[in-house]
Amino acid sequence: MLGILRQFEWIGIYVVLLHRIVTIFTKFFFVFSLLIIAFAISFHCLFQNQEQFSTFGLSLVKTTSMMIGEIDFGATFFEANVNFEMISFVFYYIFVLLMTIVVINLLVGLAVANIQEFERNAGLTNRRMQVS
Repeated sequence: MLGILRQFEWIGIYVVLLHRIVTIFTKFFFVFSLLIIAFAISFHCLFQNQEQFSTFGLSLVKTTSMMIGEIDFGATFFEANVNFEMISFVFYYIFVLLMTIVVINLLVGLAVANIQEFERNAGLTNRRMQVS
């Protein structure tokens, strides 16, 4: 579908922009996914008595949803029994600072910083894609 849409001049530029941003994200995703997996393992070990962290798969899904804003601090710490309370608070706090603030802002910065450069080159790239 995108291959067909890139033939139109008025939308082809945006297809080129999307392609370049996805390429940058793919390069960054390897490091990003290692952080998500590391926190998912940590939360699984610390909160395994809670249903949302009971298996590694559920912990991975919950950690990913926490990264995009569904932190749910009260349910994690006050509605359930926490075995290692101090270390759990430390890991939770590091997660909030690192993943929800630093990494998400880094992703936005990577996309926004390169948009102006991509827009300058997108017209030429779109013409090349239309010819090929």
